Amino acid sequence: TATVLQHLRLHLHSLFEFFGKTNCKTSYFILIKLTFCYIYGNK
Repeated sequence: TATVLQHLRLHLHSLFEFFGKTNCKTSYFILIKLTFCYIYGNK
């Protein structure tokens, strides 16, 4: 739904700001991991 996407976008924005200061590959891996946890944890 739209609300879930907006919620996710808000989280991704803050995550990108936070992980933007760390190694790119590490942040990308963590981001994928968190995304999977979020999607499958809320099914």
